[in-house]
Amino acid sequence: MPLPLDWLVVSEPMIDAVVEHTIGTRIETIPEPAREAARLLLLDAFGVGASGAATAESAIVRRASAAWGNGAEASIWAGNASSTAGTAAFVNAHQMHTQEFDAIHEAAVVHPLTVVVPAVVAWMQRASKAGRTFSGADLLTATVVGVDVAAGLGRAATSAIQFFRPSVCGGMGATAAVASADRTPADITKAAFGIAYGSVSGTMQPHTEGAPVLATQCGLNARAALSAHDLAVAGLAGPEFILEGRYGWFTLIERSGDPLSFVQSLGQRWEIAETSIKPFPSGRATHGGLDGALTLQRDHGFLIDEVATVTVRVPPLVFDLVGRRPEAGMDVGAARLCLALLIPHVLRDGTIDLSTYAPDRLNDPALLALAEHVTIERDDNHDPNAFTPQEVVVTLRDGRRLSTTLTDVLGSPGHPVSQAGIEAKFRSNLASVGRDQAAGDIIDLVSHLDDLDDVSSLLDLL
Repeated sequence: MPLPLDWLVVSEPMIDAVVEHTIGTRIETIPEPAREAARLLLLDAFGVGASGAATAESAIVRRASAAWGNGAEASIWAGNASSTAGTAAFVNAHQMHTQEFDAIHEAAVVHPLTVVVPAVVAWMQRASKAGRTFSGADLLTATVVGVDVAAGLGRAATSAIQFFRPSVCGGMGATAAVASADRTPADITKAAFGIAYGSVSGTMQPHTEGAPVLATQCGLNARAALSAHDLAVAGLAGPEFILEGRYGWFTLIERSGDPLSFVQSLGQRWEIAETSIKPFPSGRATHGGLDGALTLQRDHGFLIDEVATVTVRVPPLVFDLVGRRPEAGMDVGAARLCLALLIPHVLRDGTIDLSTYAPDRLNDPALLALAEHVTIERDDNHDPNAFTPQEVVVTLRDGRRLSTTLTDVLGSPGHPVSQAGIEAKFRSNLASVGRDQAAGDIIDLVSHLDDLDDVSSLLDLL
């Protein structure tokens, strides 16, 4: 329920429950379905984060970050370089999101691993160089806890997204993940959350414009999470009523929300098991239309030349995210978020992959012509955070009208990508940056993560 602006703090801060979950969760308390989801999602995260190194935007980020100081604390994935932990977390989080290929928790509208994993991996690498040893179970537990916080905050929102939830929620989740890995005392963990709350950043304006700085917002929050932890460990205090206070999360970052539902869900619902793995490198909001168009083509056997029009009816959130109109010369960042542009590509090629965004393909006159006959319509769904249901209607030139309605989009827990498909995506992502020779070793280590005594053997391969 919405909280009034004159909300009076009269009880213990709700963040106490988040702290308890953060430092109290152990591998033994995490059910096996959540552990299995974490293993698959970590594999996916490593592949997507490595592949993102190949983009022009990532080259700019690496070039700029080189001026922020030298170090050998943590690895920049697929970059043949090391840096300070904060810089590595920044660069790797940017790389994870820059191609829109990272996993998403749809109910939360959050990419929950994108900030969490680069932050905790960089922190672990730095701590390892100081003599600490972390097991695979430590990494898995920290990831699960971080996703619980990041996705839980997004799920509890009852208003439409305004700040960029993947970055702001991700920053709080990353703070939890680092505290979990460090087994930080409760008072220091609480301070870290308070400090991190003052550091979260990122709005939806870059998404609206298709600006490539969108992914950089994830990097800023990954770095901020490490800084918040370091400051708290050094003794700095932060505010405590950061969820329910007058200027707390659910009156400032979100216009309204239910913080009680968030804290009560911790340890009861494992958000990582409800996180979707993307089959396509495009905004998740495009996936319903792409999945529906492919389903109709598979079921009815039509060719792209037989298509007259395509109409996709979507919830308001989806329309706002990917309902933009296509145009020649579209920037890649905007193209990844343009459903009307991508539907002709998926009908011709049977998929969307990284090669879809080559300039000659994005500007193919025949596909641009068909894109003009793709209509994205806003439905009357009253949930401001809903991705489904979506209806896809294909009208053929012979007059046939074919339709399907999707409630579970490919990649979601209700319609999952197979483990073989996830591993194939991982291998393809590593091959895109010339690192495919390490794929088999990483797959083997991640699949046995719970039993890995020293996670350094895995992290070094990144």
